[in-house]
Amino acid sequence: MITYKKFTNNLNRVSFVLPALLLIGFFTGYPLVFSIINSFKKYRLNQPDAIRFIGFDNYITVFKDPLFLAALLRSIGLTVVIVGIQLIIGLFIAVILSRSFRGHGIIRSIIVLPIATTPVVVGLTWKFMFMTPSIGIINHLLDKIGISGPIWLADPLWSLIAIIIMDVWNWTPFMVIILLAGILNQPKDIYEAALVDGANNFKVTTKITIPLLKKVMGVILLIRIADSFRMFDQIWMLTEGGPGTSTQTLAVLTYQAAFNYSNLGRASAISMVMLVILITFLIIMLKKIDLLEDS
Repeated sequence: MITYKKFTNNLNRVSFVLPALLLIGFFTGYPLVFSIINSFKKYRLNQPDAIRFIGFDNYITVFKDPLFLAALLRSIGLTVVIVGIQLIIGLFIAVILSRSFRGHGIIRSIIVLPIATTPVVVGLTWKFMFMTPSIGIINHLLDKIGISGPIWLADPLWSLIAIIIMDVWNWTPFMVIILLAGILNQPKDIYEAALVDGANNFKVTTKITIPLLKKVMGVILLIRIADSFRMFDQIWMLTEGGPGTSTQTLAVLTYQAAFNYSNLGRASAISMVMLVILITFLIIMLKKIDLLEDS
């Protein structure tokens, strides 16, 4: 039974966070509702007098568009490759940094620097690095060792590889930090028992460290997959979706529909499809890592 005192205490707690919750609700809820409504309208920014309700026409048009289907597959493919590489490299580095050696504290501090860089700066920096040998440092270094570097940003395949390299550099440290924290918080007595039984480092890592990181890896995969799937800033600054449409993801396609072609209704429909895909995936992931119980 809820007493008056307990009710008052709960009310006081709510009153402290209520202003923040209202602000968050407004600044996230209003754009969401606005986009949902617009996705059912013919809404062109250059034709404000022709706005009208058209039902599911935007969604039908979107799913019939080969550019949308290609962008969807490209977004999924990039997300799987990027996050997979980040997890493998991040886990490898985290295991190494979990050992005690001279200078490990300095390395742990330096490794977080890419995360502190803003996405726009990351995209611009890597754009200059991927340019021709006369400007770009990457092809310049490849020339120094006798390798003729590709024209990264003018080739459909290499431009995708450039995006992968850029994002792996940018966000692998995030993986490292979370995985390293998970490893350092694991119980030490299990490791001591394994070493007493004669287990080598490889067996300890594969049989103890990685299995105990299951939930940590699940959470970090959930965060990174959601971020990678809707990645826009870096791609736009690096390739603007080109050459042609070879690096056009759903986020880029949404931006182009809204601002290049002034079709806010179509852009809203694409963003809603992205939202449904992400929510569905997140629910599945949460259940897989036992963070969301069945009702």
